[in-house]
Amino acid sequence: STGTPLLRPLLGLRSDLSARLPLYRSDWSRPRSLPTVLNATLFAFVIQLIPALIFAELMARETDDSLGAAEVLLSSAVIGILYAIF
Repeated sequence: STGTPLLRPLLGLRSDLSARLPLYRSDWSRPRSLPTVLNATLFAFVIQLIPALIFAELMARETDDSLGAAEVLLSSAVIGILYAIF
């Protein structure tokens, strides 16, 4: 008995990964063109940086400079790297 989908956790995730897994190698090994990769990287960096700096300024004010730009940028970088890998 396979049970209902409600009782099978991560069923959708498994099917998505099995469908996408053959395509991962080409995603990482052969970019279409270097300018496309550089433009996308710069765009993603700037789009993530501006809100992070605004949030860092607000957080620094609320925490009397206990937490600020360095912590927010580090956490944003770690999350960005994890997102890019997975």
